[in-house]
Amino acid sequence: VEFLHIQVDVADIENDDELREILKRTLQDTARNLVSESSVVRLELVGRTCLRWQVLRDQDVWKEVAAQYAREMGTLWLDKVVFDLSDILERGHGATDELAGIMKSIREESGFSEICRKEIEGILQELAPQRRAKLLPDEATMDQLAWRLAEAGAERILAQMKGATP
Repeated sequence: VEFLHIQVDVADIENDDELREILKRTLQDTARNLVSESSVVRLELVGRTCLRWQVLRDQDVWKEVAAQYAREMGTLWLDKVVFDLSDILERGHGATDELAGIMKSIREESGFSEICRKEIEGILQELAPQRRAKLLPDEATMDQLAWRLAEAGAERILAQMKGATP
């Protein structure tokens, strides 16, 4: 079994059909060029595209599309799809850009970090003490988790908002 990390350049993709086509073609080429009988594949979509926010908003759909194409190949198993996309245009001065700036400044406030930590600690109280210690062994790990959750939440909100605009 091969373990492959494949970057898929989606730069200049302008619609869903083009994205489906490049995903299918990439997985077909991967299956055709395998050294072993099968492979576990991690896809990373990269590049500047006007579809960034729509793709991020619908990432569950795109993960399933990629998984379906991998299954169709018969020799590929999709481990994960990573989205590392950026906008074609520089950030503007629209309402969503202003909201992104506000969310970033809130994430950087010390009080926000403390609120996140308390929420996480409350949720973790439902777990056995040994399990809690394994998940978050120290303060730094707790801070990292809080930061990642806040960042992911902000990105999902922006994806919903920006993905809804043509």
